[in-house]
Amino acid sequence: MKLIEDIKKAEEKAENVKKEAQHKGEELLEKARKTSDEALAALAETREKLLNDKLAEARTMADKEIKKAQRAHEAELKKIRDSFTSKKDQAVKKVQEILLAWPSSQ
Repeated sequence: MKLIEDIKKAEEKAENVKKEAQHKGEELLEKARKTSDEALAALAETREKLLNDKLAEARTMADKEIKKAQRAHEAELKKIRDSFTSKKDQAVKKVQEILLAWPSSQ
């Protein structure tokens, strides 16, 4: 009889240990899940920060290239205007010479 009671106590103790182990396992699993969720959130935040930094860097580079292109465009326009003014003055002088020379050639 004593042996049967000892066996029952051992089975109860084993069942309690099993339940406690299962409970601790679930707690550890939940803790690991929470830690991984926090790590993922931190990763997402870091990714977002890096993305914003790279985007700002790209904008800065694009702005520099745009300003460079604008300066080149303005320089080309100035060159064209100066060339136009120079050619216009030459053309006016040539037409005046032709007009002045015309009556004397008839």
